[in-house]
Amino acid sequence: MARSARPDPSTEIRSDLSSGELRPVYLLFGPEAYLQRQAYDALWKAALGAGPRGFNDQVFQGEKASGDAIASAAAHLPMMAARRVIAVRNVGKLKKEDCERLAEYCANPSPTTVLLLLGADGASKPVDGRTKLAKAIRAQGRWCEFKKLYGRNLRSWIEQESQRLGKRLDPSGPGYLEALLGNDLAQIANGLRHASLYVGDEPEIRLGDLEEVISGR
Repeated sequence: MARSARPDPSTEIRSDLSSGELRPVYLLFGPEAYLQRQAYDALWKAALGAGPRGFNDQVFQGEKASGDAIASAAAHLPMMAARRVIAVRNVGKLKKEDCERLAEYCANPSPTTVLLLLGADGASKPVDGRTKLAKAIRAQGRWCEFKKLYGRNLRSWIEQESQRLGKRLDPSGPGYLEALLGNDLAQIANGLRHASLYVGDEPEIRLGDLEEVISGR
């Protein structure tokens, strides 16, 4: 039997953001650091909402943090807000005993906290898929591996970025950007932002606009 395709993590996260029903745990990692940062920023903003900053958010570093400290912070109730957000950077550097404590929390997470576990930029899997922590993340949250985009997937992402900017993109635009910038999403997104500003109120970014803005013609 053929293995079913894994869901696209960006699509899953957009679905959570659209519904307002955020999962209590997200593991964000993979070689495509730009998509990971996009997801992190969107989840952080949505989790905090209009609540006061500084009271309901905390960031830990995996190489320094303890599992008890992370679990304790995540278990606190939010202050004058619907949720708290806790981030753990470089989660792959947590010690084994701290991962086990974090697994206990993730198996029964607080419904008023969004816990963001982050791999190092561009790094591979930070959590062993056979561990209790991995199983708890998959059961209660989202396991989000952001892979490099190529071909059709890359061109689809480029079209979505232009739509997010409120612009239609010339049908030849995605291929032009791919040929010029490869699959560097940060460079492509920056180029599209500049092109959007260049065309102003015009609804479409044409190929000539891209040439003018990006390759300086």
